[in-house]
Order: sequence, then structure tokens, then C-alpha cells
Amino acid sequence: MRVAPLASLLSALASLATAPAARAAPDPVLIQQAVEPTKAGGVLLQIDRNRIATVVVDKTAGAEHVVSITMDRDQKPRFVLRCVDFAAARSVLDALRLDGPPMLDVTGRCRF
Repeated sequence: MRVAPLASLLSALASLATAPAARAAPDPVLIQQAVEPTKAGGVLLQIDRNRIATVVVDKTAGAEHVVSITMDRDQKPRFVLRCVDFAAARSVLDALRLDGPPMLDVTGRCRF
């Protein structure tokens, strides 16, 4: 009779021990945009959400918002997206959350 509580305790401890390992698995998000054929520019940006240290959104003059993504505790932003308004910046923030959508198309709303 005393074996059942011990077994349940051991299985609970085992699940806690494996939880950080599952979190360390890559969780990529692909951010893409269409670029006019006559212009140069970035088309795809893939980021591992588990490596993001900080995300900062700054408002510039006008309606534009700048999303700065810092990876692995670097001092300066690694990736910068310029979004036309707060709603576009918010969609980028939502995509960067852990377990967020795997892909985001920012064509016409943001550029990197």
C-alpha cells in the first residue's frame, strides 16, 4: 500500500527533472517579408525564441515603432525591425513569445 505514494512521488520528481530539458529544445520562429524585385533587402529571419534575452519596443517620431531583439545577453541589439505602427510591433512581440506561432509574415507592416 505504501508503494503507490512513493511511485507517484518519484514520477512527479522525474517530470520536474525533465521539464528544463524540454524547454531547452529549439523553439524557432520564422519572420518573413516580401521584397520588391527591384530592391535589395532581407527576406527571412529565423530566431530561436529560447535564446532571446530581451525585446524592446521604441516609438519614433510619427507612428513608427522599432523592435530591438537582443540574444544571449549581448549588450547591443542583434536584430532590429521597423514597424509601421504599434499593432504591427505587437504582432512581432506575440510571435517571439515561447510557444508562439511558428511563422509570421510582416510584409507591408515591418522591415528588417
